[in-house]
Amino acid sequence: MESTAPAIFEIGFVLLAAAIAGWLARRAGLPAVLGYLAVGLVFSPSTSLLNLALKSPLGSGFD
Repeated sequence: MESTAPAIFEIGFVLLAAAIAGWLARRAGLPAVLGYLAVGLVFSPSTSLLNLALKSPLGSGFD
């Protein structure tokens, strides 16, 4: 049971971040799905902007 706790926390964190981003998008007059997509791009394991910036000292991520 203890090994599933980090995964559940991460899923909850991403869902909370998506809800907040969707709310911010709606406040800006945009569709909420744009906020959800932005969170998906930031936290996705394959297209993570955070991972790409950390892989290369120059931030390109294509090394």
